Amino acid sequence: MSANATSSCRSNNNPTAAPGIDKDQAGPAVICHPDYASQSRGDGLIGQKTVAAFALGAMVLSLTTGALAETVVCSESLVSVTAPNASRAQSVCTTAMATLPKLAQCDLRLSHPLSITVLNDLPGVSDTCFGYYVCDGHRIFVRSPGGIAEITQLSRLYKDIAPEVVFDSIVVHEVSHAAFEQTACEDALCLANHEYVAYVMQMWSFPLVVRQKIVEQFGQDEPVEPIRLNDLIAVIAPEKFAALAWQHFNQPGNGCDFVGALVTGNVSLEILWQ
Repeated sequence: MSANATSSCRSNNNPTAAPGIDKDQAGPAVICHPDYASQSRGDGLIGQKTVAAFALGAMVLSLTTGALAETVVCSESLVSVTAPNASRAQSVCTTAMATLPKLAQCDLRLSHPLSITVLNDLPGVSDTCFGYYVCDGHRIFVRSPGGIAEITQLSRLYKDIAPEVVFDSIVVHEVSHAAFEQTACEDALCLANHEYVAYVMQMWSFPLVVRQKIVEQFGQDEPVEPIRLNDLIAVIAPEKFAALAWQHFNQPGNGCDFVGALVTGNVSLEILWQ
């Protein structure tokens, strides 16, 4: 078993493929951002993906039959935002625009137009899902701050963080998924690699006091070995994965150099059972 195996890199010629999902699987590929450890229905990452088509249909219906939505094209970018009002859409643009330069420091960039939709509820997915990225069509769906406020107590990671702060961080997390998926080679797109990049950028976006509290609660004595940053921990203990990813990223010799190695497939956090 290895969580730091090297792999030969093929170009990502199937941009709809999501980490951990067979590329021949029917339906749009979804990377969901739930607090897996709090789920009670057992509908983990794979389950979230299988209901994606129904969820997207329900979301389109809710946008057309519910409150009027505003769409804003973020200045000088490939990002557009649809939200219940223009001020919310613009605030998401601000968050996304602040995230792109940080991603660029690690040579992660958007190459396709990206849409972000804010909804009070995310139909068809777990109540503990805060947001997700749909590779097919390059779309992000995020639960609104009001919707987040109703479920944060279900999450060990977010229960003591203000809903607005959680909301902004989820936008960062999902935009990071999009940039990694659009930049990395096909072999790099496993769950742990995806979540490493997304959680590092999310932790980076938190106010210092929030970030320090998460590390104090869920981190460990350094150094953090890559074997600790695996698919299983990402699924069953996302709060620990977030803290450990941030600690590992900030260790000497890691940072964007390590992210670059993930992107090219020279390093992988995927566990290989032998």
